[in-house]
Amino acid sequence: MENDLKLICRYQQGIADEEETQQFHHKMKTNENFSLLYADFLSDELALSNILNEMSLEENPPIEIESIDTLRPAKSTPKLFLLVGAIAAMLLISLMLFDQSHKNLPRITELKGSLKINGKSLKKGSRLALGQQIELSKDTSLAMQYQDGSKVNFSAGSVFYLTDKQGSKYIQLEKGHLQADVEPQLDGKQLVIETPTSKSVILGTSFDLNADQKQARLQVSEGSITMSNRSGNEDLVKAGEFAIARPRAPVISLKSTKVKASDKAQKAFLKWQDYSLKLRKDADFVAYYDYQEKEGSKTLYNRAEATQDLPLNGKVVTSLWLDGRFPGKKAIYYSRYGYVACGNHKIFNVEGPLTVFSWIKVKKFYRAYQAIFSKGDNSWRIARFHNTNSIEFAYGQRYSSIKPNFYVRGKRDVNDGKWHLVTGVFDGSKLKLYIDGTLDKEAEASGFVKPNRHRVEIGANQGAAGRDFEGWIDEAGLLRRAMSAEEVLEMYEAGKPLQD
Repeated sequence: MENDLKLICRYQQGIADEEETQQFHHKMKTNENFSLLYADFLSDELALSNILNEMSLEENPPIEIESIDTLRPAKSTPKLFLLVGAIAAMLLISLMLFDQSHKNLPRITELKGSLKINGKSLKKGSRLALGQQIELSKDTSLAMQYQDGSKVNFSAGSVFYLTDKQGSKYIQLEKGHLQADVEPQLDGKQLVIETPTSKSVILGTSFDLNADQKQARLQVSEGSITMSNRSGNEDLVKAGEFAIARPRAPVISLKSTKVKASDKAQKAFLKWQDYSLKLRKDADFVAYYDYQEKEGSKTLYNRAEATQDLPLNGKVVTSLWLDGRFPGKKAIYYSRYGYVACGNHKIFNVEGPLTVFSWIKVKKFYRAYQAIFSKGDNSWRIARFHNTNSIEFAYGQRYSSIKPNFYVRGKRDVNDGKWHLVTGVFDGSKLKLYIDGTLDKEAEASGFVKPNRHRVEIGANQGAAGRDFEGWIDEAGLLRRAMSAEEVLEMYEAGKPLQD
């Protein structure tokens, strides 16, 4: 029992490591005595916390009492009275603890089917104890309400248990579905719902949550909820949005309903398709990735006709196919979990003038120099500029032969949730960075870069681990010549989507 109490205390204090957390959840599922011990612990902790707050005992510390072993029964009448008073106070507090913990338990407001816990049948009006696993049969569903008016409905077949951590209401949904209408919660006392793959922090909102061992799906109808997966990747899910949390995949809030494409959007897509066919035929293209694959494809195909006989197709590594910048077109969502690896064929080592470009939509900038399209960290690359919201185009490194500058750093803010065309051009005398077809910044530069062995990656940089892009990339290309300003503008005008 001592070890179990230690485990419970560490879990409640939020200091349990991953192994202890897994051990805790396993015991809750398989060990009835552990579940009952946790329920008793929660009831005492919650009630005592409320009593202390009400009585303001923090500001009036209790009188210290000597241990019973040191009391001398015959000659210490004041101590005897003190002991009697202490016992009476303990009895009074125990009664208050029971009453207070009882009041803070959620009450069943609706029960369809039958439900027994520890052999006791529950009914409408019964209170649900903390720390006890509740398993609903396929014919049983229930609705419960907390003292603050927050309502939670559990569908048939759901498995869950209720806890309390330092005044915050916790629900552990092992599997099944719940729908909740949560009243505004006090700051630091929010409702938290955990599943095998996710954690959601609720301050007051309406939502649905489905969960099993593989993933959890959150749908928000009012307010907003921060949802995270077990490795800490999170996103804010707003009304009208949903998100899915699963292992080795980012949490992304997306619109629940797809907007029907307008005629203008369809025409813009057709315009881009015509231009894309033109790009494919350009003999100076080393590689051109148009992201016209089917959803779920593990390959990103190089469409440049001049290099079709070379192994330049990209391998999609645990990335997600989502809607692109046009209706009917796809894009890949990149994160620390996935990228596209295009290989390290020698043709990627462009030593003279070049152009590199990509269409991007940033979800979040969370670390310096997040990569968009790169060949390691000492050749050509476009990436986030340090910790800013702008872009850097670099060709070479500090000690390469590109002089006097090997990079150009932009000023335009691209971290605005919109699609942007980022283009880097080296013409032999200058490095130029274009954003949406317009020159953002340029710098004097001449020379060439020696070949390297790093593979080309989209959404990552093999030469600098951890610089993973977070957001959408839709189209990327590399040419062994410098595009003119007019060509860059034409590419933008032909490919720009309709957006707010």
